[in-house]
Amino acid sequence: MKKTNYIALILIVCFAFCFALTACGKKPSGTGTKTLESVAAKDSSIQESMKKEMEANEGLTIEIKGNDLIYTYDMTVLSSDSEALKSDATKTALADAIDAQKAVFGDICKSVEDETGITGIQTIVNYTAGEELLVSRTFTSADAE
Repeated sequence: MKKTNYIALILIVCFAFCFALTACGKKPSGTGTKTLESVAAKDSSIQESMKKEMEANEGLTIEIKGNDLIYTYDMTVLSSDSEALKSDATKTALADAIDAQKAVFGDICKSVEDETGITGIQTIVNYTAGEELLVSRTFTSADAE
């Protein structure tokens, strides 16, 4: 799969998750600090959306920890050449591709913050080769355009 196709896939997954969060329109009540993790744990539509995205996109895992929305892409599903995946050239290309989408990931954070009333949402994008982290980037609503 070409890098541009893979980046397009990333964006589709991000937007699908964002829409799942905004479509529910639920804002949990109660005391204590509300986190994205607690909202997602109580909303089966978010959990189902995450599950469907992971099933539809081999190598993708989506997690929510605290206020972090974490997308991890295992690149070994695209190539069995682990040395090529771990090369500096591949890491640079992946980093450049993620960095080019900074505003998109920032917009996701901002949308989730606006819909949930939770501040401090981060989108973390990780590329791995098996257990080895190749590239990781973290985005906030400050990265939105």
